[in-house]
Amino acid sequence: MFQEANTIGEQLIERRTTDIFLYEKLAIIANKLENKNKASDYYDKIIGLQPANTFALYNKALILLDKNMVDDAIAIFETIYPVKKDDRITAIYYGISKTINKDYDTAIRVLNPFLSDENLAYNDRDNNRGFLYLSNCLVHTSFIPSEIEEWFNKIDFTILGSYYYTQDEFVLIESVNKISELILNNIDDNTSYPKSVIDNLINVYLQPILDYVDLKTNSELIANIWFNIAKKQYEFNYHTDSYNSCKNAVEIKF
Repeated sequence: MFQEANTIGEQLIERRTTDIFLYEKLAIIANKLENKNKASDYYDKIIGLQPANTFALYNKALILLDKNMVDDAIAIFETIYPVKKDDRITAIYYGISKTINKDYDTAIRVLNPFLSDENLAYNDRDNNRGFLYLSNCLVHTSFIPSEIEEWFNKIDFTILGSYYYTQDEFVLIESVNKISELILNNIDDNTSYPKSVIDNLINVYLQPILDYVDLKTNSELIANIWFNIAKKQYEFNYHTDSYNSCKNAVEIKF
C-alpha cells in the first residue's frame, strides 16, 4: 500500500524534518511509485543532512544515470567507490572515470573482474559502457588485437544509442581510429591473408559504429579511416576493394 504509506510519511516528515531514516523510507516509496523526481528530492534532503550518506549518494547517482546526466553520476560514484567498490555499477563508472582521466591500468584492474562475469547481462546499459571503455584502455596499453576484438564485439551500439553520452562517442571514435592505425600499420608482406585482416577491421570495428556515431561531426575522421584502408588495399592489389573504400570515404565526407 505504497500510496497510503507515502501520504502518512509526508505528514510525518513535516514534523520530523531531520529524520534521515524517514527520508530514506520515503525515497524508497517514491521509487516504488515510479516518482524519480520526488525520490531524488528526498536523497538531496538526506545528503544535505548527512553528506557522506552512501545510500542516498548511490541512489541519487542511479537516478542521474536514468536521466542521462552521466558526468554528475560519475562524480558521485568516484566519491563512494572506496565504500562500494564491490558494487558492479559503482565499479564500472569508477573505471570509466579512470579511463577518461587516462589512468588506463587502474581502469582495467577495476573493470575487468566485473565485466568478466559469465552471467553478465549483455543488454545492460552499464555493462555495454564498461565494454566500450575497457576496449579503449586495452588500445592504449598492451595492443593485443584478439583481446580488444573480444571486448569490442560485446558492445551493443543500439543500447548505447538509447542512452547517448557524448563521452561515449568520443572514446569510441578514438578507439576505432587508433585500432585501425595499428592494424593497418602491422600489415606487411609477411602478413598471412592480409585481405582477411583488412576485411575483419571493416566488419568488426568500422561498419558496426556507422549508425551510432554522428557522421556530420566525425565525417573527416571516418572518411580518413576509409581512405587509409583503401591505400592498404591498393598496396596489395585489391583494386575493387580499394575503389569501394574510396567511394565510402567520399560519400561520408561529402
